[in-house]
Amino acid sequence: MTNGIPGILRSAIKARLKAKTLGVCSVLVSAIVFATGVFGGDRRRAEQYEMLAARIRQFFVTRFWVADKGHFAEYYHPQRGFISSHGLTNVNWASIALEAATPEQRDILWPTLIGERRFYYGGMPTGIATLPETYEDWEFSHPRRHDLAAMGRVWYLDAQARARMGDAEGLLDGIRKVSEAGRENGYYWRERYQPDGKGGVGAAGPNTYCEYPANLIRIFQRFLFGVDMRLDGSKAKASLAPSVSWNKSYPP
Repeated sequence: MTNGIPGILRSAIKARLKAKTLGVCSVLVSAIVFATGVFGGDRRRAEQYEMLAARIRQFFVTRFWVADKGHFAEYYHPQRGFISSHGLTNVNWASIALEAATPEQRDILWPTLIGERRFYYGGMPTGIATLPETYEDWEFSHPRRHDLAAMGRVWYLDAQARARMGDAEGLLDGIRKVSEAGRENGYYWRERYQPDGKGGVGAAGPNTYCEYPANLIRIFQRFLFGVDMRLDGSKAKASLAPSVSWNKSYPP
């Protein structure tokens, strides 16, 4: 702990600055986690991180919003400024999933997000951007572009945003797509699913990577079934599953 900032949060900020980028949502997540989790029993410390999260959110909604495009910039580069040239990105899912966007921004953004199929690379949820082919060499710190892929970590934000907005059918669609990909591979998933430039997708990374199956379970439990394991030890349940799925039983 230095100057009241936990080492893990400080390291996250330093890593982004070292890469010459700053993605506000990732830092916002860290601040919220520390406010509600680590310091949940210490009201004074929790309030410090709630204030930090509020400051980051205010900066995000006022500086990252690109009004003429109707969506948030992906990241900030110290020499090139705010980067928003890759279409819609995972930052926009995060802005709704984490309730960072203002109601006005959400109302503009959500109609463009909800039906944007270019996030599904070869049908696989969820890619980091709708225009992955537009990234330039200076945006990478290494020659490989393996992060231009659909990944479970982005799908989780997609699912969280859909749950937040009550989009049960969209949530189920993603669950079906991921389940189908696993079934076709003996119920193993790869780490990344990269667009092949022809409308399809190429699987990459370890064949038994745990990210997709772990998120499949979490998304089923937390967002579809609505099981909320609260910090005070209580549990709430508010299912988002549409009635047709209850009638047909699970999996949907």
